[in-house]
Amino acid sequence: MNTQLSAIFALALAGCAPQADREKSSTVAAGEQVGPGLKACLERSAGLPSYRALKDKLPPDDDSAPSLELQTNTGKPTPEEIRLLLEYHQDGLTPCRKLALLDLGRSDPLLTAPLAEGYADADASYVRLVQGQITWGGYATAANVRHLMVSRKLAFANTQIDRKVEASQNQETQRRQVATAAMGQWAYQQQVLNRQRQMIDPKSRPVTTNCSYNGPSLNCTTN
Repeated sequence: MNTQLSAIFALALAGCAPQADREKSSTVAAGEQVGPGLKACLERSAGLPSYRALKDKLPPDDDSAPSLELQTNTGKPTPEEIRLLLEYHQDGLTPCRKLALLDLGRSDPLLTAPLAEGYADADASYVRLVQGQITWGGYATAANVRHLMVSRKLAFANTQIDRKVEASQNQETQRRQVATAAMGQWAYQQQVLNRQRQMIDPKSRPVTTNCSYNGPSLNCTTN
């Protein structure tokens, strides 16, 4: 897996903010620079009080496997930690994921689909964590497995892009449809987490990011 993709998709896998310095020389598959907006978002996300309070219980932010101590952590989030998890998801994870999708969306829908699938799966695991269905250790272990899985998918997609000849319009349309379906699943998981947050804080405003293709252009809206 080349470094140019690693910094982008790491966001989807661990459920935590990657180190900002990993973004310095990263590029998307088409050779475009990772947007300065994404780099700034990652730096801001890593400084959020909610993330700093949870950092030791979240998967590592350097793509390494979780420590044995974390993998065997049988504890589950307390009510206060659940509140922080939901706060961090809305204020930290989702805004940066939106920017990462837009960065890759400028390249090829073959890359967008695996990333969006990773987001949806990560959020489904996040739901299980905040609902007390899995432990901190179970969440971290699942994140590591997801990291490997999405890494392989993106590496394969990148190989396809390198090798493909002129794709027909029908093929491009089909790829965008697959990517849009994956992004729809991510939006659904965001809505599930929004409902969890509103149960805890009825005054909170649910925010969902929806992304879809309009012709060859990827557009994302947050409302």
